[in-house]
Amino acid sequence: MRGPYKLKSTALAVVFLLCNYTAIAGQDNRVGHFTPHVDNSVVDDKVYDIEADNLYHDKKEDIFYAYGNVELKHDNAILFADYIIYNQNLKELYAYGNIALREQTGNVLFADVMRLDEKLSTGTIGNLNVKFSQYSRISSSSAELIEKNRYIFNNMVYSPCKICADNFVPNTPLWQIRSKQSVLDKNEGSIKHESIKLDIFGKPVMYLPFAVTPAPKAKRKTGLLLPTPAYSSVQGASIYMPIYFNIAPNLDATIGVKKHYNKVEYDRLDGQMRYITKFGKYEVNVSANYDYKDAHSKDMDKKKHLNSHIQTKISYNDKMMKNLNGFATINSTAILGSDRTYLMRHKINEELILNSDFHTRYYHNSAYYSIRGLYFQDMRPLSHSKTTAMLLPGVSYINDDLIPEVSIFKTSAHINYSHLYREQGTSYQRVITEIAAEKKMKNDFGLLFSTKASLRADFYDISLNKISVESNYKLNQSNKIGSFTRNHPKLTLSLERPMYKVRNNDILTINPVIQFIVSPHQKNKLQVANEDSNIPLLSVYNLFLDNRYNGFDIIDDNIKVNYGATFSMTSSDISDINVVIGQSYKPIFNDAFDKIYGMDGKFSNYLTNISFKLNKNLKIEHSTRIDNTNFRLNMHEISSYYTSKNFRFTGHYWSANSKNHNFLYYNQIAPHEVKLIPGYNIINQWWIDFSIHAIVGNRPISRKHQVINHAFSVKNYNECLQTDFTIQRDYNKISKNTKPETTYMMKISIPTF
Repeated sequence: MRGPYKLKSTALAVVFLLCNYTAIAGQDNRVGHFTPHVDNSVVDDKVYDIEADNLYHDKKEDIFYAYGNVELKHDNAILFADYIIYNQNLKELYAYGNIALREQTGNVLFADVMRLDEKLSTGTIGNLNVKFSQYSRISSSSAELIEKNRYIFNNMVYSPCKICADNFVPNTPLWQIRSKQSVLDKNEGSIKHESIKLDIFGKPVMYLPFAVTPAPKAKRKTGLLLPTPAYSSVQGASIYMPIYFNIAPNLDATIGVKKHYNKVEYDRLDGQMRYITKFGKYEVNVSANYDYKDAHSKDMDKKKHLNSHIQTKISYNDKMMKNLNGFATINSTAILGSDRTYLMRHKINEELILNSDFHTRYYHNSAYYSIRGLYFQDMRPLSHSKTTAMLLPGVSYINDDLIPEVSIFKTSAHINYSHLYREQGTSYQRVITEIAAEKKMKNDFGLLFSTKASLRADFYDISLNKISVESNYKLNQSNKIGSFTRNHPKLTLSLERPMYKVRNNDILTINPVIQFIVSPHQKNKLQVANEDSNIPLLSVYNLFLDNRYNGFDIIDDNIKVNYGATFSMTSSDISDINVVIGQSYKPIFNDAFDKIYGMDGKFSNYLTNISFKLNKNLKIEHSTRIDNTNFRLNMHEISSYYTSKNFRFTGHYWSANSKNHNFLYYNQIAPHEVKLIPGYNIINQWWIDFSIHAIVGNRPISRKHQVINHAFSVKNYNECLQTDFTIQRDYNKISKNTKPETTYMMKISIPTF
């Protein structure tokens, strides 16, 4: 008979003695057919719920017996067993057979024999197995539960690795720890081991008389992190040794030393600090070493100097501005370095110009406010800080629905103020104001109309500070010095007609589009000091933009007609197919565009983009620009992505017509480049990855090798050990005295219990 019973007692202890059960059970045939009587005068308010197939109470000895699918609950702890004996006088509970105890902490203990106290938190256990996570387990021949958060394990074996037949060594964990005795203290967050052995693939490889490891779900603690060894054909052998400092729950720091074992490379000191508050996150990274101006120069008599870098990241969320009726963010990234050779050689940063950016944004309904500051450190040869620009400040206001009460058309406004400053060279203050009104309509035939009229007014105050330093800064003599304004009205009309076809689970969409843009020609275009507008590469992504420049200083003017169509299909066999084709027409020729940009005459190149998403694992995208006169490929780009359980691949190919000499030479770009990154899962999340970035065909004058870099790596992502062994060959020369570099690196990460 199975049913629930409630027992009240001051204590509860468990060790199952099967012989006692059989002797008493044989004296009374009423086992499981009565409700135990409890003297309320000798018990406290502790309640235990028991369910079992059979229950028996020996009133004379005041002992309760339960057997057959026993389930006992106390507070948040649950005990399962085949048999349970509860001695009310001794306040002990004994359990035997297929025991599972889920503690109040959530840990699950499995055993053959147990004796526990009233709270199911102390006692002795035989043949114990503890499960802490999906694969993390501890086994021991016997154990003692000293108190709620303290255990003693005898002849312990621990491993976080899963054990299954398809392991590298079947039914054997990747690694495990064995010890004579281990003491787990959850309050300290540690396990202290005596006579510890480390097994790899079931074979002992290391012995220690004493060791301390983190406890399961332990809080982070100050201590040594795993070192990272590396070898470079340029820098020689090295090892990075970090120390972690747990300063506070929301503040930590890491200090590390990269020790080099050669005569030309000097040790580097690294530091990182992270701080998290309810308002946001802070992060600071620094590094420094003493080195020669060029450590690989043959002239080693040069005086040493300090190399260093500092990089900060700050991110605030809207909680700090919760009293404002909107959403606000503040982000800041800053990086400064002593010289580019140091930053590149130590793989800190490979950019030619370091960018420090402070940006705060505030969103309220349809309005957007922004304040921004930019500081640049030019690392190129002959650069000078006095001729390098900085933006202090840049302020923007954008409202996409300026007058919501007006429903006939939608009004918008954009105001931008920028103060760009150089100590020597051209500086300016600029105010951009643009007001626009837009109306969208749809007729009975499904034709969509969109009309937009805008007026932009610009004010510039340009000044010139005398240049007395030698630098790579070039002054544009055509720039006007002083104050002037320019006005630029624009009218845009767009027409499109979406058409749909649905058949079974297949959906086909065709949408032809034509756009007319009318604006006057800007005669004073060259008078503006161009600081923020690059000539855009024409593509399907910017074809229908009324201003393709990414800044304000240059305006995309004159009459334009943009036309094209999009085709998309979704089916049960093919997840998604999208095709975009288009072209632009400009009756007035613009000599600012070279062939490589896609529009060197009245008609642009033909633009196409095709993307296939065959399933969740595979995506292919192909973009082209085809010459409108001879149908020659001026540029095309192919990207592909594939992921599966055992294989992954990323590929990218970029090609430009080699006849675009000016663009290729100026930007030092090869006409053909390819990047390939295939990876294969050998077994159980052991991956082999290979990557190559190479030039196909003729290379730029600045490069002596077809290959830019390539790498080979073996990585393991399983639950108990994460490793990354990488060999990389880099053909980018850091300076004239350096050679191509080969780097060997090994990173190991062991998850805590």
